[in-house]
Formats: sequence, C-alpha cells, structure tokens
Amino acid sequence: MKNIITLTFGIMLSCIAHAQIYTQGDITTFANINATHDSTQCASFAFESYNFTINNSFLNDSIVIKDQNGGNTLAVAINTSGQNPWSGILNPNTMIPVVEDEFVTNGMAFFGGFTQMKFINGTDTIY
Repeated sequence: MKNIITLTFGIMLSCIAHAQIYTQGDITTFANINATHDSTQCASFAFESYNFTINNSFLNDSIVIKDQNGGNTLAVAINTSGQNPWSGILNPNTMIPVVEDEFVTNGMAFFGGFTQMKFINGTDTIY
C-alpha cells in the first residue's frame, strides 16, 4: 500500500513540478511541491514552496504572494541585500500538510485544493 501511495505521489508531483514555471516581466517563479510517506507515523506529508528570481531588483524591492480570490497576503519577501538578480524561496502554506493513512482513498492522499495565487513585484504580476 505504501509503495502505491509513494509511486502515485512521485508521478503526480513530478508532473506538477515540471509544469509550473512562470515568467512575467522581471519575475520568474517555479513551484516546488514535495510529498513523503512515513510508515512509522502512518501518514503522508506535503510541503509547498516557490522559488523566485527577480531580474532588475534593487535594495528594499519586494515580492508578495496573494490569494487571487480573497486578496489575503500569503507570503512576503524583501530584498535587504540589494542583490541583482534577486532569488529566494517563499512558503505560502496553502494546503493541508499532513494526511493520515485512514484518510487515503483509492491509493491517493488529497492535500486540499491549491489556492489560486498571484505573485506581485512592482508592476509585474503573475496570475
């Protein structure tokens, strides 16, 4: 059972991760979604993060991840070093991080729906 769950995670997440690179203006983002299964705890764990690179960045430049539907701020990063281009990782945590084995149906753990997000940097926005 755990091999089927792990295989399903691997296939699903590799498809998601390889298809989620976005570029708009000076912003480039890449979805990095990982999942593991721990048989000692009888649960599956997921972690969601987004790598970003901003070309033409400057000191105190910022990037904001907002919920596209509700407008809530999910994550913020500020360029405190003045690095150009500026790269970093943001963790908006929009999904359920733990699914216990008794909640796995048809060999798949459902970590909740991903929120539609927008990445904002100055006038550049990725939807």
